Amino acid sequence: MFRVKYKKEQILKGLRCFSIEIAIIWTIVLIYTLISKHYVQYYQIQLSQIAASIPKEYMNSEESERYKTDNEFLIKSKENSYLIYGIELSNVDESNLLQFRDEDAIKKLKSANTCSQVLEEIQDETGFLRGDVTTGNMEKPSYTVYYFSSVEEWYGKNYQVYIMFYIKGDLKYMEICMTDARYALSEKQKEHMALFTR
Repeated sequence: MFRVKYKKEQILKGLRCFSIEIAIIWTIVLIYTLISKHYVQYYQIQLSQIAASIPKEYMNSEESERYKTDNEFLIKSKENSYLIYGIELSNVDESNLLQFRDEDAIKKLKSANTCSQVLEEIQDETGFLRGDVTTGNMEKPSYTVYYFSSVEEWYGKNYQVYIMFYIKGDLKYMEICMTDARYALSEKQKEHMALFTR
């Protein structure tokens, strides 16, 4: 009788341990699935010193045109629905650029360090962010990101403009996103881009 009871307890103990192991495995699988599903939605564009995190919907669209050098990239739709432009200001050759043509503008943006300086230079050099502007910043021990958003009119159409300015020591990176209502960035996408561009 005692042996049967002991064996029964051992079997129950083994089943409890097995249930716990299965629960742990399923939890790990679920977490991995949720994380990978989230990150699969973004694409990393590697420049010489920075990797920009861009939502895949802009990269995988058949209507997008993509250009890239060591220090800058440009993604735009053929129908002017969106434009995403990223530039490493620290290392760029001012005489050979995809988008900016003004060498002085690049030099001024390179020297900007505070939120107000960055905003002032962007306003002066791009003409954007002159109306109602939402500003913010993300300060981490090793880097700072300033971000600005507004609605701008361009070629008779309203666009959401989101500009991110990343500073890490001497490294400075700026990203300009212009999207129409159909391709507008969500707040989660903006947050992800600011957090995972590095």
